[in-house]
Amino acid sequence: MDETMKRDEVYFAYAQSLFWAALLITIVVGVAVLGPILSDFIARKWPVRADLQALVLGPMFFGSIAIVGSFLVLTLPQSFEAVLANGLARRYGRVGQLGVALVLPLTAGLTWFCYDYLTPTLPPLAIGSENWTPFQHGITFQRYLGALVFQTPVTLFSIWYCDAVICRASRETVVAVGLIVAVVVGIVLGSYIAFSDLTGRPLWPY
Repeated sequence: MDETMKRDEVYFAYAQSLFWAALLITIVVGVAVLGPILSDFIARKWPVRADLQALVLGPMFFGSIAIVGSFLVLTLPQSFEAVLANGLARRYGRVGQLGVALVLPLTAGLTWFCYDYLTPTLPPLAIGSENWTPFQHGITFQRYLGALVFQTPVTLFSIWYCDAVICRASRETVVAVGLIVAVVVGIVLGSYIAFSDLTGRPLWPY
């Protein structure tokens, strides 16, 4: 395989992995939203008709926000990783792209920057209450840790997907595994949100 073809394949693979990562994140959000809706349905907090509408419209609404936000947050980090993976793959071959994982702490910082400054900050529903404070831009250890947790599976997925493209392996397997993980994470996250809603505990410590 010539170097030009390899370069094109790496960029092509990361462009595709960005699309799939955004779609999988959307699935996570869509499944997670069902948790509190189902808990409200069981608790009969809303009329049955309203709950049924929420079961359909809720995942669609939050999923559409998630996919747009995913592209806003992940495009720049994915581009950075694609350029790095391309250089490493050309110099060290297929194994070289694993070096992308070594700069994951730097990529996570870039992810937080994109989230902090490229996504619109929506005023929370609690605005006007005595406990409400406006969002403050800037990175903290907790926020950086959240960005690292968010970026890590995306980076690992992209490395695996890129390796499948280079080796002519099954990309469908990579996507299928990602889909299973996305559904499981969505169920766990939705259960946590429903539990927090029932107990009155805050979702996030920051």
